Amino acid sequence: MNKAYFMSFVFAAALPAMAAEEQYDPLFKGVKDGALVNTDGGSWVVPEDATVAATNDNKAVAFETAEGTPITLGVTAAPADTNTIVKVDLEVTLADVGTLMTSSELAGKLTAFAVCTNSFNAWNGSGWVALDEVPAGIDDSQTTNLTVEISYQGTNETKCIRAARFTVGDTTLVTRVGGSDWVELANSALAKDNLSGFGMNGEGIIAQADAEVMRGIAAYDGIKYGTISNAVEVARESGDAPAVEVLRETDEDVTAYAAEGVDIAAAEGVPVKIHSNNDVAGKSTAEGGPTKPNASGMYTATLPEGVAGHVANITDLQIELPFSGKEVKPGSVAVAQDGTVTFEVRTASSIVREVSPDGVKALSANVEKLQEFLAKTAVAKSDVKTAYEKANPTAEELAAELAKNGDNDIPMYQSYALGIDQNTSVKPVTIANDADPVAITLSIPALETSELSGDYTTVKYVLTKPDSNTEEFEKGANIEVPLSTGSYQVKIVME
Repeated sequence: MNKAYFMSFVFAAALPAMAAEEQYDPLFKGVKDGALVNTDGGSWVVPEDATVAATNDNKAVAFETAEGTPITLGVTAAPADTNTIVKVDLEVTLADVGTLMTSSELAGKLTAFAVCTNSFNAWNGSGWVALDEVPAGIDDSQTTNLTVEISYQGTNETKCIRAARFTVGDTTLVTRVGGSDWVELANSALAKDNLSGFGMNGEGIIAQADAEVMRGIAAYDGIKYGTISNAVEVARESGDAPAVEVLRETDEDVTAYAAEGVDIAAAEGVPVKIHSNNDVAGKSTAEGGPTKPNASGMYTATLPEGVAGHVANITDLQIELPFSGKEVKPGSVAVAQDGTVTFEVRTASSIVREVSPDGVKALSANVEKLQEFLAKTAVAKSDVKTAYEKANPTAEELAAELAKNGDNDIPMYQSYALGIDQNTSVKPVTIANDADPVAITLSIPALETSELSGDYTTVKYVLTKPDSNTEEFEKGANIEVPLSTGSYQVKIVME
């Protein structure tokens, strides 16, 4: 009779230590292409009296063991996190074993799973717990997906009932008594902080044995959870207790939780996302009232109640604005001990990177550098600073203003591309101590060491002679103008 048990256990030596969805990191991959894998996070031990062979299609492994001598996989990979939930995804045959293993045979095993007498059964560390009945089609004729989840949540100092959950196909099994989908594990002493291995006993086929470890995103009262919302749900039920601590960076916004009176803290160095909800004050208007963050400038906000008490741990507060034309300047957010937040609003980088003053090339090689140029540029001949700072800027408006001449009488976008200020002269001048008897040697000092923006790959000087012939010089080089009569013109060409 075909029969197979799948067991989770801990060796004598333990391993070292939107709606939001739980995130998992891989732990091991135990089966691949008809073979037991020993190099991808786990190492198998096959007893001498056991047999292992690839199936006919080489996609799975057929195994058979003697009674009480399982084939085991020891976890060799260090988990990305501990004291969370381990999920093992198996693809196996599930046949009735006839007789369940005894407590002495399962001594030291945290949990086990078997089919017996038309019932799914789970070992809880001290006895077998009957789960759902076995539906038609679950037998040894074909492999079935079996997912085993084991909770290691809590620490040695925190009282926590360990538990296991089993899913066959798309159905999460529940206990016959109580109807719970989690089976409480009696021998919690075996569950240290993470899975150390699992075993297979009997006869069957296994095509997949992959394990993942849930990332602990938040903690409440010493227990890690996969999302802030999960931790908050427990905190709400518990009443007055320690704050929910954010352990890892996450896209979850804690504003609503804080507004509901749940204290939110953050581990050192972990960013916390708090939505501004447009509840901010900024530069005074002509009428004397505060403005909303729809134009460039410095603004202030107040952290929601429940977060302000933990500002010392907030290192990267994220402010979200209610419109797309502006953004919070990176690195500008500062949090005071009283919960006051200051930040700078500027034109969105998505707009800036589309600016194309020559109608051909967008100035997108270094958007942060262009942001800095626009923020400090103010000239009489252009309204570029006004266009950049206003509430609803467009790339077309910025391009039109940058195409206008700066104080050095060349288009401002060219000054930017050349790596100079808009008031820096680019007129050629005679070099000092020019001793060339046949030519006048000119240079453009501002461009000798300037750093190009990177938007144009080639920058050169073109000397046009009286006969319309031209001569080219590299940027920063000296320009040799012959000592002969006529009109010579020097142009800076960017391509």
